[in-house]
Amino acid sequence: MGLKEETIQIVAQKFGPHSAKKFEDIANQHNPDNDPKGFLDASINYLSKVLGPITAKKFFSPLYEKYAGGTP
Repeated sequence: MGLKEETIQIVAQKFGPHSAKKFEDIANQHNPDNDPKGFLDASINYLSKVLGPITAKKFFSPLYEKYAGGTP
């Protein structure tokens, strides 16, 4: 399973399957295979609008560490 699939799975578990669409759109703009940091930054930016920046960073922190080699 890759970054996009893990992201969609985690988001869908937390917010429901309808939420995956936005992250599909983000993946179309920032290819997770070629630009994992860009994809995760855009995902964090989007989720920050809903949950706030601190919670969004915590939400994506494990994926950020795994795929982007650092912390958000």
